[in-house]
Amino acid sequence: MNRSTGGCRSTLRPRPVSPAWRRAVWSGTSALAALALSLGVPAVAAPSGPANSVPTVPVAATPVPTTPSDAEVEAEPVLLELTALGPIDAAAAPIVTFEGMLTNRSDRPLTVLNAYLRLSRVPVLDRADLARIADPGFRPGARQGVFVLAADALAPGASVPFRLDVAAGDLGLSEPGVYAAGVEVLATDADGSRGVVGRAMTALPWLPSGTSTPAVGVAVAWPVTAPVDRAADGTYLTDDLGTAMAPGGRLAALLGTAPDAPITWLVDPAVVEAAADLAGGYDVRRDLADPASARPGTRDEAAEAWLEEVRRLAGTGHVTLAPYADVDAVALGRAGLGADAVTALDAATEAAETLGLDGADDPRDLLRPPGGLVDLPTAERLSAAGVTTLLLDAVGVRIGAAAAAARLDVGSAPLTAVLADDLLRGVFASTPAAAGTSSGLEPPTASRVEAELGARQLLLAHTLLAAMFAPTEPGPGGQTVLVVSGDETSTISPAAVLATLDQDVPWMQPVPLDAAIASPMVDGELVYPDAAVAGELPAAYLTQVISLQQKVGLRAALRSPAAASGAGEPADLDPAGLEPTTAARLRSASAAWRAEPARAAAMVAEAAATIDAELGRIQIIDGGGITLSSQTGRFPITVVNDLAEPVTVQLTLSSRTPARLRVPPTTAIEVPAGARTTVDVSAEANANGQYVVDAQLATATGARFGPASTLTIRATDYDTVAWIVMGVAGGLLVIGSARRLTGRVRAARRPADVPAAAQAVEP
Repeated sequence: MNRSTGGCRSTLRPRPVSPAWRRAVWSGTSALAALALSLGVPAVAAPSGPANSVPTVPVAATPVPTTPSDAEVEAEPVLLELTALGPIDAAAAPIVTFEGMLTNRSDRPLTVLNAYLRLSRVPVLDRADLARIADPGFRPGARQGVFVLAADALAPGASVPFRLDVAAGDLGLSEPGVYAAGVEVLATDADGSRGVVGRAMTALPWLPSGTSTPAVGVAVAWPVTAPVDRAADGTYLTDDLGTAMAPGGRLAALLGTAPDAPITWLVDPAVVEAAADLAGGYDVRRDLADPASARPGTRDEAAEAWLEEVRRLAGTGHVTLAPYADVDAVALGRAGLGADAVTALDAATEAAETLGLDGADDPRDLLRPPGGLVDLPTAERLSAAGVTTLLLDAVGVRIGAAAAAARLDVGSAPLTAVLADDLLRGVFASTPAAAGTSSGLEPPTASRVEAELGARQLLLAHTLLAAMFAPTEPGPGGQTVLVVSGDETSTISPAAVLATLDQDVPWMQPVPLDAAIASPMVDGELVYPDAAVAGELPAAYLTQVISLQQKVGLRAALRSPAAASGAGEPADLDPAGLEPTTAARLRSASAAWRAEPARAAAMVAEAAATIDAELGRIQIIDGGGITLSSQTGRFPITVVNDLAEPVTVQLTLSSRTPARLRVPPTTAIEVPAGARTTVDVSAEANANGQYVVDAQLATATGARFGPASTLTIRATDYDTVAWIVMGVAGGLLVIGSARRLTGRVRAARRPADVPAAAQAVEP
């Protein structure tokens, strides 16, 4: 894009120079300035003109960059926040305006607060040096003679806006480049002393009229994700998600009043699912470990508005789904759970159909792994699952020449890697007040605006330098493209920044992400730095996740066929319609927990405790001692189910002396909801005595749970002894009866003439 003045056109094509040479020039010029000052060049005096005057005072020497200590920066009594700098193309306007807010954060009043222009006339020509301009501890340049009276007095804690108009010609800038510019405030303290009370700097891109540069394309892809702490009972452990979606929250700030600029939003369906759940009314626990402490949440309307904005963006083709819960794919593979990275892809598309995200693109079309980095085994696994394009940080791919995209030779089919510019990623860093939280409560309004202004100015600065040193022949793609990608903790909205960019900025132009893919592509090789390993979900945490998953699977295996088929009371589905155990498993492995490990561990521990408590409501009732009155007998065992759904369990029995007492190893039992079931179990004893049997509940697949019960069985073999006794008694009875019968027979055969006395004598 060219811009001409008065019908004449001049073309700027700076000769590429090394970054080291540029830094040397900047440092050398500063050293010469210091020498000039030491030789007696007069310093610039602050004029005492009327309020709102714009005097012009010549500057005798190039200002010297200064770096005050952190203590000096913190000691400044006035917080100076720049909220506006315009126009965007400052060199094309007659007046450059700085606006901001002054806040007296000291405990003493200040008077006569003058806001001065602070400026360095040494251009920055190396993109790597741009970050220093906005560093609070770096003060390049010097105070100029242009000022405005910002306030006659400022009480402790009070704030006042200011506006400083500077004639473009008074800036004294002639060469293209990026300059450090800002505002420095002088005030009188209560003790009568006067000095600098606050400063703020930003980047001022400068492209003189009549200078032509190629327009650099800026493609933006932004992750929209957050941890979801939804418990198994449907309550939320905190209200962080609702807060994040409310005005001023991090998720609300990301989308903002999103224009239809070519931004690709990489949206986690688990977060959209949570928004739909919150919009329908939700409960938040006051006590993490107590489900009964849950009370209604208050962010349902905010969640609904946020959900509608995501659906609108999806309908316009600006949304690509992230894997469900934005799982930490590399960490999962390292823990032996790599299959879940593939499961998350399928879960994302399933959830999108239920959540009204029909216009969103499949995550296989473009996938940004957490942190923008991926190792080779994970890339191979994703490629085998159908992923075609990865969005990676440039440090994650080794290439031989600068490019916005690279080919990766992984698996059976090569992957395309879109490379996010490392320097631009820092432009959209989190605001200090919101960093490290999932909600990102809104800092003061001026701070939010100042952060967005700083991001805008740095974006313009990076693109100007990229345009100034772009190749003469950009290649088949026809345009140099810089790709911007945020991270999971970014709080500055790219939409808010891009919304302020005039499409007539001569050196940059927002373009869709496809422009990066269409740009010249080079061969690349994956790089996974050691620092990336340290940033993954910890192995100890994933061990907890694996244990929880085992418990979740065990609990699901207890569901009876009647409950599974719909008869009885089935378990609630997740709001997105996913099978609840799968959704919960993936949510626990979300990379969003990287920034909040303590909260993640608490969530997993709570879920495990909930399942343990449920399993504890299924138990064996020990009826006391059991007696077998025969070699083979039966005895009752009762199983109680206090859950609200029927379960099917296996009763596993184990004799401690199997050679003497044998019991069946397993018995299947179906127990209705809130009921108890008694079964008769057979046993066989080889000898009399007392025996111990361990009884344990298990799932249909044999996974044991709950405490074991100890049963005492006494075998008396009573029936065998009784038959022996009865047999002996019967024999004695027969013998006695026979003898009596024999005596009667003999008595009947004696002669009649034998005397009675003789008959009475036994022969």
